[in-house]
Amino acid sequence: MRPLDSTIPSPIRATLLLSAVALTAGSLAQAAPGSPEAPASPCQVSLVAPVESQVPYGMTELRAEASCPRGGAWTIAFLVDGQEVARAARPPFRASWDAGGSFAPHLIEARLIDQEGREARAVVATPGSALRESVRVASTPIDRVDLSVSVSDADGRALHGLAAGDLLLEENGRSQRIETLRPESRPLSVAIVVDVSTSTRGLWESLRRAAPAFARTLGPEDAAKVIAFSGPAYLVQDFTHDVEAIEASLRRFHRWGGGTSLYDTLAAVGVELAWSRGGRQAVVLLTDGIDTLSRIDLPRLRNYLRRTDVTVETFLLRPPGTSSQPGYRKFERDLASLSRETGGEVRLFEDLDGIEEAFRQVGRDLQDRYELTYHSDRAGRPGSWRTLEVRSRLPGTVVRTRAGVIGARDIGDCLVEDLRQGDAAARRKAAEWLGTMQAATGAPDALLEALADRSEEVRAAAAASLGKVRDPRALPPLVARLSDPAEPVRRAASEALQSFGPVAVPALVDLLERGTPGAQVKGLEALAAIGDPSALEAITRAALPPLPPAAPADPPAKDEAPRPPADPRVRAWALWALGRLGRPGSLPAIEGGAIDPDPKVRQAALRALGGIDHPRAYRALVGAIGDAARSAEDRAAARAGLVAAIVALRREGGVRDWALREENIEAFLAIAQCASEEAGAGRDDLLQALGGAEGALPVLGAIAEESPAARADRSRALLARLLGSASAASPSAPPR
Repeated sequence: MRPLDSTIPSPIRATLLLSAVALTAGSLAQAAPGSPEAPASPCQVSLVAPVESQVPYGMTELRAEASCPRGGAWTIAFLVDGQEVARAARPPFRASWDAGGSFAPHLIEARLIDQEGREARAVVATPGSALRESVRVASTPIDRVDLSVSVSDADGRALHGLAAGDLLLEENGRSQRIETLRPESRPLSVAIVVDVSTSTRGLWESLRRAAPAFARTLGPEDAAKVIAFSGPAYLVQDFTHDVEAIEASLRRFHRWGGGTSLYDTLAAVGVELAWSRGGRQAVVLLTDGIDTLSRIDLPRLRNYLRRTDVTVETFLLRPPGTSSQPGYRKFERDLASLSRETGGEVRLFEDLDGIEEAFRQVGRDLQDRYELTYHSDRAGRPGSWRTLEVRSRLPGTVVRTRAGVIGARDIGDCLVEDLRQGDAAARRKAAEWLGTMQAATGAPDALLEALADRSEEVRAAAAASLGKVRDPRALPPLVARLSDPAEPVRRAASEALQSFGPVAVPALVDLLERGTPGAQVKGLEALAAIGDPSALEAITRAALPPLPPAAPADPPAKDEAPRPPADPRVRAWALWALGRLGRPGSLPAIEGGAIDPDPKVRQAALRALGGIDHPRAYRALVGAIGDAARSAEDRAAARAGLVAAIVALRREGGVRDWALREENIEAFLAIAQCASEEAGAGRDDLLQALGGAEGALPVLGAIAEESPAARADRSRALLARLLGSASAASPSAPPR
């Protein structure tokens, strides 16, 4: 949308661009199962967006680049997980796809189909997010402690058949009675966390063999997921016990790289496992380097993990020449201390020999454990770290378990405290994670307070999380944040309000009457996304031009609603929102905008007409395209609106059925005439929207056969003109 480029964010611009050039899923037939593959095309296609490291979320741009031999013609279909979601018929090959809010991994394909039906393809496998929205699992009484304990001989072989009397337990140096000791039967949830920074690329092939070896040790009720991290952390495979799925997910590691955010990733994974998974939880970490990018430091990471039951088993591949570096030796000690404190350990590797067997052995170790239960006599001291030591009465044995527990506080309490008292990095992370932890005690109040944080990153994270929590008390402060000086905060607040749905409409309508222009734009964006018709009247008022100065003697109408200041940018957005709502009752306001003196308002209105399924809207667009007195930008906006309208018709059931209804025949003929009179790209856009010559010509033929003489003659004339245009557009035969 040329007139709104400076005001509408790129996801919205991408949505509008899709309406001009793409067809949605279901509008084009898929190949039948078992049908022969199409021959390879001499054309080439590449998928530019999204990139392999991008986590699709919400409205996502799909963008491809292509080239064909001179004279060729082609279409690009975009597929997600094997299902077609959009098509683009001419450059720029762009479309928009709603990835939803699940942060799931996807397989995205750009499939070029040339004029002879041959295909060329480009595929990108995108990851998911490491941190997912979670629901709290049941917790245990605060004085009961459950530990997962490993007991082995001096050679590392697990010992079986032990009883409670074979072990000794101390908490803070005080002997405690072990109530039960039994073989572990609780389901195990494991996150395989892989460092995919630039320096680890040599590990990936070995990992593709090692991780499945680990997965084969999982029990029938166990599950593992795969997370890759460099700077961000990505979900590559969600929880599964399917070994083949885990193995396939490891083949998605392509061209990733960058620095290392080890501590941030471990904290995020630990928080999610502790909050959302019952039974036992473990992290199997593979890395080779020092943390370079994390916002969380080691003490805070340790504090988080102490509030979980997560065991961290670490594979550390020591790069050549680093063993003598003081910084790297400290990193090794820190990581070993952290792993041991959770009941795990660090396994050092100078090279990749034996890593497959080492992964398999870790899997066995996690299975060959005991569940130890006792009741603490110090559990009532909230927040205190109580050290634990478990020893065996049997000589020559090694016992591993957590180094301690936190009294009467879970990870949710810790994050609430960080959000209120931590440094900026800790406050931001806490704000992000509390949004995924539904029902965390005190989270909504802390997030509401964080909307006034001095850091814009914290305010934006708090706004986004409040959209997930959806506490009604957040509505007024979120509306207030639409006037925040920082654009990321305004955007997060708008998206959060959209998640509330119709409940947010009254507050947003009030904003249109009293807010600043910048806030009103964000409010209109949210109202259009919510799509509640109760906002129509307020949006229409925002789209209207300024009232003429009133005579001093004219009193205001008693029941007249106040009209906000008519800022052109707000009016353009309001017209865009009316087009999104698509109500025929909006036509007078949009038609008025289409002749407004301000070009941004005028062109936004012309595009908005494409969202109204009414013959009057089609006639207005056809008239604007053919109006020589209008600017080229106006005519282009009208053409885009008309193309969008036709594409919507095709999406909802086809142009033919719509065009052959008596009330729509004249509108269709006007569109076809417009296509026949346009030149170059304008003609191609309209003709393609109608379904190409093969789509438009049969409709014109049917109208000619069934209409009165005058209309039939007009249809035949258009048929001839379009046939001539289609022939002229075809590539000429090569010289003999």
